[in-house]
Amino acid sequence: MTEGDVLQLTDPRAVRALAHPLRLRILRLLQQDGPATATSLAAACGESTGATSFHLRQLAKYGFIDELADRGRGRERWWRARARGFSFAAVAAERHDAAGVELETAAALLRSRVLDQNAETLSTYLDHEPALEPAWRNAALFGSSGLYVTVDELEQLSRDLLALLRAYERADPSSRPAGARRVRFIVYGLPEPP
Repeated sequence: MTEGDVLQLTDPRAVRALAHPLRLRILRLLQQDGPATATSLAAACGESTGATSFHLRQLAKYGFIDELADRGRGRERWWRARARGFSFAAVAAERHDAAGVELETAAALLRSRVLDQNAETLSTYLDHEPALEPAWRNAALFGSSGLYVTVDELEQLSRDLLALLRAYERADPSSRPAGARRVRFIVYGLPEPP
């Protein structure tokens, strides 16, 4: 299920389970910020500890996260993401049976939820942009480019862009330079219709 630091999703039930907005948010926080408890995730998400505990157990059930049993004290449970990302497109495209159709249906739902969260990220940024310091406003990246590439080149470009972004990941707070703040990069490489 894991290839490098990417979970390869082949079970439609796991894909559907991840398509829950709060589960996606919890997983993203664990991937970006490292291990956390239900309590700290509840505070970050504006949810109850009971809700985050339930969704953490669901993420664990489908293999997205692991409990760090040696880190907690008493009833405190720490969780970590098993990988930095997930993928399902290649697997779904290769399967043409009923299971492949079920996986692609679940994948479409998950893509829709991810796009919803990305749209929310942009909307939240625009709402708060006027309050940002000018240096951060000026540094924000808004761009679009149309390229003519082959399938192989698009796959390589995707790998290269993700590798570039991952070079700046710092889940451990002690590894972050002074003045660093979380910046959300949302990258799409979408083939246009012929």
